[in-house]
Amino acid sequence: MRHATLNMAISAILLILGSQSANAGPAVLYVSTSAPGVDAFTSNGTGSFYYSAGPTGPAGIAADNKGDLFVANYSSNTIEEIAPGGVASVFASSGLSGPFGLTFDAAGNLYASNATANTISEFTPSGTATQFANTGLSHPFGIAFDAAGNLYAANVTNNTIEKFAPNGTGTAFVSSGLFAPNSVAFDSAGDLYVTNLNGTIDKIAPDGTESLFASGLNAPTGLAVDSAGDVYVATADDTVVEYTPGGASTIFASTGSDTPVGLAFVPEPEAFVMLFTSLVVLAALSGRRRRTVAAVTTMASNCRRLPRRS
Repeated sequence: MRHATLNMAISAILLILGSQSANAGPAVLYVSTSAPGVDAFTSNGTGSFYYSAGPTGPAGIAADNKGDLFVANYSSNTIEEIAPGGVASVFASSGLSGPFGLTFDAAGNLYASNATANTISEFTPSGTATQFANTGLSHPFGIAFDAAGNLYAANVTNNTIEKFAPNGTGTAFVSSGLFAPNSVAFDSAGDLYVTNLNGTIDKIAPDGTESLFASGLNAPTGLAVDSAGDVYVATADDTVVEYTPGGASTIFASTGSDTPVGLAFVPEPEAFVMLFTSLVVLAALSGRRRRTVAAVTTMASNCRRLPRRS
């Protein structure tokens, strides 16, 4: 009877996974802060500490397709990997010099901008590093891929956006109208959003046409765009501001006394939650137990480094 019950439970789990594996719940916004640490915010803006040890001068943040977070540590020249649940390890500790921006390509390779070396490094999923680009860069901060696999880098000190083909060949994409651009993010239509240290966000069409999307922000340093096209920006007011595609703004979240720096969305996989619950049931049925988360840069001097929250 016990084996029959166990087999029924296994069949139920397989049925759940077969029907739910492609589904994902609401995206969680992860924010690297000056605490230093990482906060997590649900879709309604409710926040909590996700990880509060390890990062030194946390900057850019990105997530792979497994839901692992990667944080660029500007001060210690490392990249930290944080698995779901907060288990952290050092992903990379060489080939970096003032790493700031992080982003993944479609193949799962991680790219990091090296602000103090004017290079971009590429890391395989196993952590092997190579140099992707070393020309056309001037204190690069934010980086992002378009749908065609081209990489864009914000050059803080020469007020430009450089575009790199998949083979690393660079060309100037935007060379005017920017003021210390520091973060970049694409929406689903292929428009590029750029934060400027003068408190503005520019929107750049795929053909390079620029327009002002938002203004009046306090030293914005991080960007993310959700699946609905809403734009989220980190500011030195210790807030994350949300903009609709039409430009209407609201305060999405407060980070307390910690300045937010990098932003990254990660969908909550419903199947993982259901799988975890099912494994607990299986463990109980089978009689076994199972065990189951700023130095932005001297350029942003008004992005103050604040004490960690208790």
